[in-house]
This record gives sequence, structure tokens and C-alpha cells, in this order.
Amino acid sequence: MNSLKLGLLAATTAVSFGFINYSASIAKVSTVQNTQSSSEVSSLKDKAIVSQQVAFNLPNFKPEASMNGNTLQVSIPVSLFEGPINDILRANEGSYKDTAFQKMDVSNLRVAFTNGGFTVNGNWRVQAREYLGSILGKKKYSPWVSVSGSLSQGFNVKVSNGKLVAEAGKTDIRGASKWYGDIVDAVISRMKVNGQVNKQVNSGLQSINGMNVQQLLVSAGSAQVAQALQISPSDASKLINSRVGGINATISNGRLQISVAVR
Repeated sequence: MNSLKLGLLAATTAVSFGFINYSASIAKVSTVQNTQSSSEVSSLKDKAIVSQQVAFNLPNFKPEASMNGNTLQVSIPVSLFEGPINDILRANEGSYKDTAFQKMDVSNLRVAFTNGGFTVNGNWRVQAREYLGSILGKKKYSPWVSVSGSLSQGFNVKVSNGKLVAEAGKTDIRGASKWYGDIVDAVISRMKVNGQVNKQVNSGLQSINGMNVQQLLVSAGSAQVAQALQISPSDASKLINSRVGGINATISNGRLQISVAVR
């Protein structure tokens, strides 16, 4: 119990300082795992996930900036995002449903980048049984039946209301039959707009090395804009900031491409 209290105290202290390195939060959960039951660890992990915002602190972060006519373009390799997103996905594996009649868990979640965004792939397993009645006051159930398959959840990366976001698209469940609807509902609850995966990925995309998409453009591209337009770097920064409503982003050819027209 002492290790659990210390872990919770550390997490509470860290939260008070704003954004938290996501991998550090997972490490805190791991240190408690040796002394607590799986259900207690799962509960602690869920609380840590809900209470923390995610920031993507990318190593070797060197965005490439260039001018394409009147447009400033900033390019970042998507490989830099693979680790942080997979950390989020690993934290969202495990039990998605646990009732007297049905259990569902999701495993092996991992990200794959595609043109336009990325896909989350993984595996699911459902165990189900039926209530047969009561004998001498004791409930009787049929034996557990287990079925498994795979899943894919697409995400489109874009700028919405001035923020870099991953918008959940099509959910593809493979191998399901009788419990298809239950599986889709459970996956969507984590992946769609208000789901933990969606919220955490978007939180990270909106704080890349401490910068939002507008600040990224200014930091990486003000020198190129200044040179192209023959203005001072300060004026170039002001110009980029004034075009915040025109920022676009997508994933193409293995890179996150952010652009804005500056004249």
C-alpha cells in the first residue's frame, strides 16, 4: 500500500504542473503492479489516463520549412509520432467490458500511418454466456463461449478551428458475427470523439514539444517567410500569426505536412 500511496502522490503532484510526459505516467503504474492486484492496477491506470493531458515531446525534433510559391510549408516525419501514439494505445488495451454475461478485451493496438492520417489496428476477444435459470436460489449459466478477431479504426489528420486534430473515421471489425454490435460500441467508446484514445491523441497533437500548430509554423518557418518576402523575422512571425484561420495539415508520404498561405 505504501508504494500505491507514493505513486498516487507523485501523479497528483505532477498533474499540478500541467502537461505530463505520457510515458512517465505509464511507468508509475508499472511500479505499483508488483504489489497490487490486477483490478487495482487497472483502476489506478484508468484514473491516471482520465486525469492527465498528453503532450508529445519528440526527440530529434527538426521540422523542415520551405516556401512553395506564396505558401509556407512545414514538414515533420510521422515516425516521430509512432512511439507516443503507441504509448497511448497500450494504455488503452485490456478490458473494455466485463458483465455477468459478457467480457470483452482488446489487445495488440498499434498505429500505422497512411496518406491523409493513420489507422489503429488491434485484436479483440469476446467471451459470452447465457443465464439458464435458478436452482435452489443459485443462478445457473451456460459455459463461456469465446470468439476473437481483429479491428481497425481510421483517423484523418487535419486542422479544425485552428487546432491540429485526428478525426475518427470508419471502424472496421473483422471476425465478429453475433456480437458485432457490442464490439463496435465498445471500440467506438474509446476511439471516437469523446473516447480516451481520441482525446489523448488530440491533446498530444496540440502540444508538440510545447507548441500548437500556429507556434510550430512561426518557430520553423518565420526565417523562410522573412527571406522570401524581404521583411524582418518579427514581421514574418506577425504575418504567420495573422493567417491562423488559413492553416491546413495532412499526412502525406510519411510526413505531417502543415501549410499556410502568407500572401
